[in-house]
Amino acid sequence: MHHRLIRIVVVPAVLLVLSLLSAPGAGAPKSSWDAKSCGRVGGTLVFGQAGDAVTLDPHDANDGFSINVSSNMFDTLVRFRADSFLVEPSLAESWTASPDGRVWTFKLRRGIKFHDG
Repeated sequence: MHHRLIRIVVVPAVLLVLSLLSAPGAGAPKSSWDAKSCGRVGGTLVFGQAGDAVTLDPHDANDGFSINVSSNMFDTLVRFRADSFLVEPSLAESWTASPDGRVWTFKLRRGIKFHDG
């Protein structure tokens, strides 16, 4: 179980940090997740999978079914481009890192609001 958790949580987190560090402060180009890449925008998402999600809390998810569902419900500050592992903006328009890389500042898109559910 411990090794599976490392593969599911730690490895993607390390890859994300390394991707962010490779271009600190650069922000990213226009989103690759446009209507051309993703098909139709809007409407109803119909999602099916072989099992039920254990939780809808992405921070508590440690099974593939829960991760699949929560990734369709929540947005992130940054994301991987549709065609590569390069990082691009999502909720954040741009970001900067302190010289020591310990403090990251994200500039959010206009109209973004957070809530606690």
